[in-house]
Amino acid sequence: MAQKKLTVGGRQITVTAAGHVSLPEGMTTVPRGAFRRHTSIVSVTCPRSLVAIDSEAFLGCASLTAIHLPSRLASIGDCAFFQCSALVRVAVPTTVKTVGAAAFLGCSSLASIQFHHPASLATIGAAAFLGCGSLTAVALPASTASLDTAAFAGCRALAKATFPPGITSVGFGSFRLTSLSQVALPTTAEIRDAFPASTAVNRIAPARMRAQDRLLFLYNGVLAYKRCRPGLVNWLERVQITQGAYGPDGAARKRDRDAFESDFGPSPRSDPPPPTPAAAISSEVSSL
Repeated sequence: MAQKKLTVGGRQITVTAAGHVSLPEGMTTVPRGAFRRHTSIVSVTCPRSLVAIDSEAFLGCASLTAIHLPSRLASIGDCAFFQCSALVRVAVPTTVKTVGAAAFLGCSSLASIQFHHPASLATIGAAAFLGCGSLTAVALPASTASLDTAAFAGCRALAKATFPPGITSVGFGSFRLTSLSQVALPTTAEIRDAFPASTAVNRIAPARMRAQDRLLFLYNGVLAYKRCRPGLVNWLERVQITQGAYGPDGAARKRDRDAFESDFGPSPRSDPPPPTPAAAISSEVSSL
């Protein structure tokens, strides 16, 4: 195969005869659709200056097996590596804050996702890793707060998933059609019909409640926990009231169980009904 010349973002880019692309230093963004369906590309080296890979940048690059993501990269756009079916592994730098919707959808050979620590990643978009059938395990970094709809759906070989204690939401169908037998999640996380019916979901209470501001639970002049939303503190087992825990009238509060009515022991928890997935993602999930 002869080498090719491409124009990307006003720059001349060479695809070597072996299918390698080396993006030039000083380039900060791979533009939307820059290498869309260039099936001759086998590997890509990114410069340290790169901070963003835009939507559909490498969509349909079916021969792409390897890409080195640089240490300053902040975002991976929607469908950035959509159906890069030969891609084997991805190492996500600590600086990446978002992985867009369908970013790696259909990367059927993807066997390894490594999140470097300490991570900045907060959100994984809808269907981001949908249909990555070779993926066997994933360990989400401590910074991860939420997974959107169908994030890892259809990863049929996925048998192990590790969640951080601070995760707050696992979206509808996030792990549909996987091989997970059990998972552990904090009681504070919302789970929206995320797992197969056969998956045992173990709910873990927070290790301890952090000290809070003395007026955090002030409600209608009452300094107590008794009006907290049901389920919010259902894991509360004991309370230690420190000096300075007084009512607004300056009198010491009653320091017994009555002041924390309804906050001890289990209380029923009802998750909100699952949202309706967007039509495109729903179509992808139903086709698995």
